[in-house]
Amino acid sequence: MTPDQDLEELGQLLAMVTDEEDGMLLSEFDGLCTALVIGPDMVMPSEWLKVVWGGDGVPEFKDEQQMQRTFDLLMGHYNEVANLLSDPDVTFSPVYDQDDRTGDIYWEPWVSGFERAMRLRADAWSDLYDATEGTDAEDVGRSVAIMLELAAFLEGNSKMTEAQLAVLTENVPETIADIVFNIQHWTSTQQQPAPYPSMAAANMPMPPRTSPKVGRNEPCPCGSGRKYKKCCGAN
Repeated sequence: MTPDQDLEELGQLLAMVTDEEDGMLLSEFDGLCTALVIGPDMVMPSEWLKVVWGGDGVPEFKDEQQMQRTFDLLMGHYNEVANLLSDPDVTFSPVYDQDDRTGDIYWEPWVSGFERAMRLRADAWSDLYDATEGTDAEDVGRSVAIMLELAAFLEGNSKMTEAQLAVLTENVPETIADIVFNIQHWTSTQQQPAPYPSMAAANMPMPPRTSPKVGRNEPCPCGSGRKYKKCCGAN
């Protein structure tokens, strides 16, 4: 299958297995992956997968094949984002929802996914802002602040005036590209190598994480903490 076909299949699977209320669809997951990769602190899949699933963090798969395929595609896309962001010669293109009739880009789900990843390491993101304020890397702090303001706008919590919000939201896709570049450049030069290969991402000089076949007595990859045979493997 082509990368585009994999992406389409991942979108279909997420629509089927994630919680309807707060589970993630494709664009939101892409935003989450981006923040995880360029973020100031590592987050293991066992933690961020619960955010992807939503609800109680334990998805219901129809069978083992669907579960394995979903994990393969999830980790495959995470790795693809990491690889794109680690290559200075490749232009990073977020996965946005788009209206097929008008061509309008809906950036809101992507920003929501990015912000939900930030929540997982809120203190580290706050430290990133503080460390760059008033320095040559002040653009990084402003980038973090803009992303938080966009998230506040989506949640109806922004304290900006209508005029300020109009300026903020006028060219969001272009703004996001600059934000990702600024943060990625900073974190890639600041972080030390991860202690375990499974924690590697774009900012780490190590191979990306893989998604091996799950053994029945191994911890379930959904992050529930139970053995696979007692969790998703029992479906």
